Order: sequence, then C-alpha cells, then structure tokens
Amino acid sequence: MSEQLLPKHYLSGKTIVIAGGGVAGLAFAVGLRKLWPSTTTAQPPTLIIYERDTAEDAIGREGYSLSLRSDPPGGIQALQRLGVLEDMIAASIEDVNKKNGGFCIWDKKFNPILKVRATVPPGLPVGSLRISRRGLRKVLVQAAEAAGCKIHWDVRCTGLSSTPSSPVTTVLSTGSTVACDMVVAADGASSKLRAQLRPHDTLQFQNTVAVGGTAVYPVGTSPPEPVDRDWGLMPLGIKKSALFFSPVSPNTAIWSMSFRTDTPIKAARSPVPDDVADWALKTAKERILGLPPLYYELVDRTDRNTIMVMNARDKYAFGHGPGELPEEFGRGKVVFIGDANHAVTPFAGNGANMALCDGWELAVQLLSATSAEEAVQQYDKLVVPERNKVVRQSHIGIAVGHAEGWRLWLALLFLRIMKMLLFKYVH
Repeated sequence: MSEQLLPKHYLSGKTIVIAGGGVAGLAFAVGLRKLWPSTTTAQPPTLIIYERDTAEDAIGREGYSLSLRSDPPGGIQALQRLGVLEDMIAASIEDVNKKNGGFCIWDKKFNPILKVRATVPPGLPVGSLRISRRGLRKVLVQAAEAAGCKIHWDVRCTGLSSTPSSPVTTVLSTGSTVACDMVVAADGASSKLRAQLRPHDTLQFQNTVAVGGTAVYPVGTSPPEPVDRDWGLMPLGIKKSALFFSPVSPNTAIWSMSFRTDTPIKAARSPVPDDVADWALKTAKERILGLPPLYYELVDRTDRNTIMVMNARDKYAFGHGPGELPEEFGRGKVVFIGDANHAVTPFAGNGANMALCDGWELAVQLLSATSAEEAVQQYDKLVVPERNKVVRQSHIGIAVGHAEGWRLWLALLFLRIMKMLLFKYVH
C-alpha cells in the first residue's frame, strides 16, 4: 500500500469501537496502530475500547496461566508482529523460573507418558511460552495505551442499533451511546452483542464440568516438581475424570479436577461464595480417592478466593456474510473476533493464541482492502475454517482425557507410539 494512496484510505478519520479489552480486542487495537504507516499524513482511525472489568480486575488478578505457541494458528508469531514478544517473554513463567517447561500427559505417579517442548521456528526467540493471564493482559494493555488507544474501564457495550444506510450506534452500560463507523465485538464467550445479533448462536455444553483453584506457597519457595515448571493433563481412567496442573508464578500453581456429566452445574466466577468453595474443595478431595499426594497438597494450599466452578462450553466460528448478521449490521459494520465469535473450552489450550491471531489478522485485512466489506470477507475466508478445526480437535481432547477402560488404554498406547516416533520433538 503506497503512501500516495493512504490519505484516501477508507479508514482514514473513521471511528472504530472495540467492545472488550481482552486479548482479541487489545491485539486488534495494537495491530491496527502498528500497521498504520507513520510516514503518511492520513489521519488514522480513532480506536475506542470499552472494557467491562475495572483496570484492577483486568490486570491485577493472578488468575490462571495460558500457553502461547508457535504452531498453528501461531500465537508467538502474532506477538512478534505486534511488537510485544520480548515483553511477553520477560513476563512469562519460564523466564521467571529459568526452567524449560513443557506440556505433559502424566500417569497417576506423575511419570510423563508424553512431554512436548516446542521447537523454535526460524526467526523466533522461543517456540512457546507459558504466561499468567495477568501478565498477558498487562503487556497488551500497556502496548495499547502506548499506541494512543483510549480504554474506558468498567464500561460495557450492551447493545447496537443501525440502519442499512447509517453508521452504528453503540449503547453503553452507563446509559450513554456512541456513534461509530465500525464495531469490533470482542466481548467474550458470553457476548451481549452476539446475543443481540445472533440470539440462536449460544454456547454448547460439552458434558464436562471442572472445579479448581490456585495453590499458594510461601514467597521464595515453589510448588514441588513437576508442577513448578510443567503443565498438562492426567487422565485418571476412573469416573470419567481427569486432573490438570500448571504453574502460574514462581510460588503458585493451578489445579483442576474435571469429569464428564450430562448435567451442567451452577458455574461461579472467583471469588465464589463460601458454600460453593466448600463444595468445590470437598468434591476435589472425595470424588476420587487415592490420587497422588501432590494433588491433595495443592488442594490444601488453595487460596479460596481463586476457586472456580465451571462448565466446559464452546461454540463454532461464524462468518459475516449475508444471512449471518441482520442486514443493517452487515457489510463490515460489525465484526466478531476472539471468544465472542468462536469460544473454546480450556481443554483446547488455544483460546489465547486464536484471539491474538484474530486481532492481528483483522487489522491486516482492514488495511489491505479497499473497503470494510472486502476486508471482512477475506478475514472470514482465512480465519473461520481454522478456528472450527480447533473446536473439533478440542472435542477429541475432552473425550480422550476423560476416557475409561479400553478407550483410555488405546489413547495412551497411541501417545506412547507418537513419543517414540517423534523423539526429536517430544521428550
């Protein structure tokens, strides 16, 4: 795109509202600012971010940890393109602990059936990294603010209105409205904007629930091996249950017990009420007895303010073509990215990677096209099939992780064979 054409770029001087200051929304804002050439005199679009969390909640809570990877869709590559990879590495768990962690499938004695450390692709300093939710969000917020993006904390986008020939009006939780030329809906898996424009497109329960929390050790000490560096799944083969472990910081690690059921439970976001916390801890200890001592140690050290109770729910991605959105919101006026478009369960291990890539790819397409409609069509073509592939793969992962009997035996045999065949990459 030449400098001579940029003053006439269709986005010049426009206003884009970003509904949601999570990973996808922030990645889009940083990406669009980064891609807009500094050598041109064309006025860049105004980006306004509305985030339902307060600034303290958004970047102050320890939360869970996330795996960012260089395999498709390429979260590490997206971070490099956004210009924040070095900051992410500095904030990552591996860098803090100076240990070479990896993803594991463990047996019930914490012996690794499979351990994967990502290879480092050419041109990248790392192949993967593990980072706390807080650390990831903090780096992205700082990058967005440094790029001149205004973030309105504790304000949620609650609705949209438009006509086929008029701009979009965004309704805010404060009762006020804001007119804009485009809305990037990145307001999470329970998106209010998706509920308005696509009321039939809801999260689907994947017959799995989980309880968990964060175990805290004294400052200067760390959780015992291997959860001081490695993260992964432990299929139990009993009562269709599995355990998950991961470090979060030098002195904390998360644990969860998940199990298959046809009945959803009443989900609760941290901090949960005392009676829910009591039930979660009791369930974690008593649902299956005779588990590894380390597991019970982590449960006993759990900070009650971090306990979570969740249903595994997800949904497939959708495009923005005719029939997908009401006519008045089509032609590139509203674009859904991240969890607002394609929510995945934690068992996918890919939600943050997809959100980063969504934000970057949308920015690329908007600046490469001659209209918003053309940009969104190309975005859908590139992104939707890949995201739906991840959703399908996550369903396989849930089934394998919670298998019993011969199904689990076959799955573990397959993993052991893969370990032997791929010994250069799997340790």
